[in-house]
Amino acid sequence: MSQLKNKYYQNLLIQLLGIPIPAVVLTIILLKNNVPVFEVFQSYSTSENADIQLPIFGAMFLFASTLIIYAIDFLRDIAFWKKSGMAIPKFGKLLASGYVILGFVVIIGLVITMIKNGEAKMILVGDALKGFLNGYTAAIVVFIGIFVIVKNSTRKYVSIFTPFIIAIVASLSVFAPIYLISGLEGFKWMNDLVQPITSYFLLFVANVITVSFFEKDKDTEGNTQNIWNTHESLAKAIVFVVPTLMILLHWFFHWNIQQHSIFFVFAIYLFMYYFPAFFKKASVYRIVIDLALLLVCI
Repeated sequence: MSQLKNKYYQNLLIQLLGIPIPAVVLTIILLKNNVPVFEVFQSYSTSENADIQLPIFGAMFLFASTLIIYAIDFLRDIAFWKKSGMAIPKFGKLLASGYVILGFVVIIGLVITMIKNGEAKMILVGDALKGFLNGYTAAIVVFIGIFVIVKNSTRKYVSIFTPFIIAIVASLSVFAPIYLISGLEGFKWMNDLVQPITSYFLLFVANVITVSFFEKDKDTEGNTQNIWNTHESLAKAIVFVVPTLMILLHWFFHWNIQQHSIFFVFAIYLFMYYFPAFFKKASVYRIVIDLALLLVCI
């Protein structure tokens, strides 16, 4: 095994062990940042258990879906490197496949539970929710479909869209429980939906761009489109523009960015750009980049 493949072998092992981290992080962010939503819904709920069941179902679905996506992405990676002659340990494929199976088991279990408890009609039809959930879910599904198409494309320009599509799906998913109060009097689309989703969209763009920065060499060898390899100037501009835009929206346009700790996440990412060699050591950058998102829960 060449030195190059040795390096990526270690990277793949860290990637394998870190598969559950994004799922856990996004679930924690969802639950933490939507507690006020749950409290408001509780006081208006016409169903005794709806205020408990729906948010928990949403969190579990987000966890399972994220687990499946990251596990399948890992399986794609090891399939390529195996063809390139890298010896992939059997437990890697077994563990990643186990993550996929676990995710589908959770989702199937949620569907069965909803049907058994009589929640399925409200979820699927949108009763008492004015159809907001249906449109919201449809939007997420459409963007996931676009991501799958882009991910499998070999055209260089698709690398531009990948970070933004992932960020859209993640931000919409994290704030999915907002549908619970969308029909209530006093709900303000700009303050209660647009502003928080936009803030987290920019945060997730920074997250994906940073991961791409550390994986540009591996993606070159793996023949995977990476914005840092195809449009480096644009990637550098995004690194500067995203935090700058957040500052402008908050201080000059008076956006209510509730989690000021978002700026600490940007600071960590910028620090990583200045000392890439340190974070590339033992391939810990993936874990640091994703765990940094937990700062928004402080």
